[in-house]
Amino acid sequence: PPRSTLFPYTTLFRSVNRWISLIISSSFFSVVHLFNSDISIIGFLSIFLAGVMLGMPFLYTQNIWYSISLHFSWNVVQGTLYGFHVSGQKIYSVINQTLSSENSWNGGKFGFEGSILSIILEILAVYYIWNYFNRRYLGKTLSKTN
Repeated sequence: PPRSTLFPYTTLFRSVNRWISLIISSSFFSVVHLFNSDISIIGFLSIFLAGVMLGMPFLYTQNIWYSISLHFSWNVVQGTLYGFHVSGQKIYSVINQTLSSENSWNGGKFGFEGSILSIILEILAVYYIWNYFNRRYLGKTLSKTN
């Protein structure tokens, strides 16, 4: 992406407390996805958590490419590989699947990101990313910060 596209995000992360900037950028990320078809409350929360998950590497590294790579991989795996809708959008996939029922466990028409399983996975991913970067860059683990 061109630097002019990323400038507002990098400026936000550098000018405000990093955790507040993460909440602001994740909120913006989820609001942008409000216009996708078939979004639900669970999908909105999942997209917010995805914003947190995608923004955390930038907090620690100041390198946007970690977040871009993670976002790209997330979409390719769930959409192109496994055949889920990606944020309500149907895309070409290697595996063609049909859901026996559309519910909050599988995300229905919105796709995996609209599921309770996605929220659980994102919470685990946020914990893993937070712990990884704290150990790597700050020399801390969760047990040392409590």
